[in-house]
Amino acid sequence: MGCPVRKVTKTGAGATLISDGAERGARVVAAVAEAVDVPVTVKMRRGELNESRDFTIAGPRFVEAGAQALTLHPRSAKQMYTGHADHALTAELVELVSVPVIASGGVGNLDHLADGIQTGGA
Repeated sequence: MGCPVRKVTKTGAGATLISDGAERGARVVAAVAEAVDVPVTVKMRRGELNESRDFTIAGPRFVEAGAQALTLHPRSAKQMYTGHADHALTAELVELVSVPVIASGGVGNLDHLADGIQTGGA
Protein backbone atom coordinates (compact mmCIF):
# COMPACT_ATOMS: atom_id res chain seq x y z
CA MET A 1 0.00 0.00 0.00
CA GLY A 2 3.08 2.11 -0.20
CA CYS A 3 3.87 1.62 -3.89
CA PRO A 4 3.39 4.86 -5.85
CA VAL A 5 4.38 3.50 -9.29
CA ARG A 6 1.77 4.20 -11.96
CA LYS A 7 1.80 0.70 -13.46
CA VAL A 8 0.77 -0.58 -10.01
CA THR A 9 -1.66 2.18 -8.97
CA LYS A 10 -3.52 2.17 -12.31
CA THR A 11 -4.65 -1.38 -11.50
CA GLY A 12 -6.13 -0.27 -8.16
CA ALA A 13 -3.22 -1.67 -6.15
CA GLY A 14 -0.38 -0.04 -4.21
CA ALA A 15 -1.04 3.39 -2.75
CA THR A 16 -4.61 3.44 -4.10
CA LEU A 17 -5.60 0.84 -1.49
CA ILE A 18 -5.69 3.50 1.24
CA SER A 19 -8.05 5.89 -0.54
CA ASP A 20 -11.84 5.90 -0.30
CA GLY A 21 -11.90 5.06 3.39
CA ALA A 22 -9.33 2.26 3.01
CA GLU A 23 -12.08 -0.33 2.58
CA ARG A 24 -10.21 -2.37 -0.03
CA GLY A 25 -6.94 -2.14 1.87
CA ALA A 26 -8.60 -3.25 5.11
CA ARG A 27 -10.07 -6.28 3.33
CA VAL A 28 -6.59 -7.22 2.09
CA VAL A 29 -5.11 -6.86 5.58
CA ALA A 30 -7.91 -8.94 7.13
CA ALA A 31 -7.51 -11.70 4.54
CA VAL A 32 -3.75 -11.90 5.06
CA ALA A 33 -4.04 -11.77 8.86
CA GLU A 34 -6.51 -14.64 8.77
CA ALA A 35 -4.38 -16.71 6.38
CA VAL A 36 -1.00 -16.56 8.15
CA ASP A 37 0.43 -17.38 11.56
CA VAL A 38 2.98 -14.56 11.60
CA PRO A 39 2.51 -10.87 12.43
CA VAL A 40 1.09 -8.81 9.58
CA THR A 41 2.55 -5.37 8.95
CA VAL A 42 1.51 -2.69 6.48
CA LYS A 43 3.63 -0.08 4.73
CA MET A 44 1.64 2.82 3.36
CA ARG A 45 1.96 6.36 2.08
CA ARG A 46 0.09 9.42 3.31
CA GLY A 47 -2.30 8.99 0.37
CA GLU A 48 -2.45 9.43 -3.37
CA LEU A 49 -2.43 13.22 -3.57
CA ASN A 50 -0.05 15.75 -2.04
CA GLU A 51 -2.31 17.07 0.71
CA SER A 52 -3.95 13.73 1.41
CA ARG A 53 -4.61 12.63 4.97
CA ASP A 54 -5.87 9.17 4.03
CA PHE A 55 -3.34 7.61 6.42
CA THR A 56 -5.40 8.88 9.38
CA ILE A 57 -8.31 6.70 8.32
CA ALA A 58 -6.32 3.81 6.86
CA GLY A 59 -3.97 3.29 9.82
CA PRO A 60 -6.65 2.60 12.44
CA ARG A 61 -8.67 0.52 9.95
CA PHE A 62 -5.64 -1.65 9.17
CA VAL A 63 -4.97 -2.21 12.87
CA GLU A 64 -8.62 -3.15 13.36
CA ALA A 65 -8.26 -5.57 10.42
CA GLY A 66 -5.28 -7.30 12.05
CA ALA A 67 -2.10 -5.33 11.29
CA GLN A 68 0.35 -5.58 14.19
CA ALA A 69 2.64 -2.76 13.02
CA LEU A 70 2.46 0.06 10.48
CA THR A 71 5.12 1.80 8.43
CA LEU A 72 4.37 5.27 7.10
CA HIS A 73 6.19 6.82 4.17
CA PRO A 74 4.85 10.37 4.66
CA ARG A 75 4.94 11.38 1.01
CA SER A 76 2.02 11.10 -1.39
CA ALA A 77 1.97 8.65 -4.27
CA LYS A 78 2.03 11.70 -6.57
CA GLN A 79 5.32 12.84 -5.01
CA MET A 80 6.87 9.45 -5.69
CA TYR A 81 10.31 9.73 -4.05
CA THR A 82 10.77 13.50 -4.36
CA GLY A 83 10.03 16.38 -2.03
CA HIS A 84 9.80 16.50 1.72
CA ALA A 85 8.89 13.44 3.79
CA ASP A 86 6.80 15.07 6.52
CA HIS A 87 7.43 13.02 9.65
CA ALA A 88 5.03 15.20 11.64
CA LEU A 89 2.47 12.99 9.89
CA THR A 90 4.24 9.95 11.29
CA ALA A 91 3.84 11.44 14.77
CA GLU A 92 0.10 11.84 14.12
CA LEU A 93 -0.19 8.19 13.17
CA VAL A 94 1.67 7.16 16.34
CA GLU A 95 -1.07 8.92 18.34
CA LEU A 96 -3.88 7.25 16.39
CA VAL A 97 -2.92 3.59 16.75
CA SER A 98 -1.91 1.18 19.50
CA VAL A 99 0.70 -0.72 17.46
CA PRO A 100 4.31 0.16 16.65
CA VAL A 101 4.77 2.71 13.84
CA ILE A 102 7.92 2.66 11.74
CA ALA A 103 9.03 5.84 9.96
CA SER A 104 10.09 5.53 6.32
CA GLY A 105 11.37 7.97 3.73
CA GLY A 106 13.50 11.07 3.66
CA VAL A 107 16.50 9.57 5.43
CA GLY A 108 19.60 10.45 3.41
CA ASN A 109 22.03 10.87 6.29
CA LEU A 110 22.28 10.69 10.09
CA ASP A 111 20.90 14.20 10.56
CA HIS A 112 17.79 13.25 8.58
CA LEU A 113 17.46 10.12 10.70
CA ALA A 114 17.69 12.08 13.95
CA ASP A 115 15.14 14.60 12.67
CA GLY A 116 12.76 11.82 11.63
CA ILE A 117 12.99 10.19 15.02
CA GLN A 118 12.54 13.45 16.91
CA THR A 119 9.73 14.74 14.72
CA GLY A 120 8.02 11.44 13.99
CA GLY A 121 8.12 9.84 17.39
CA ALA A 122 8.29 6.44 15.74
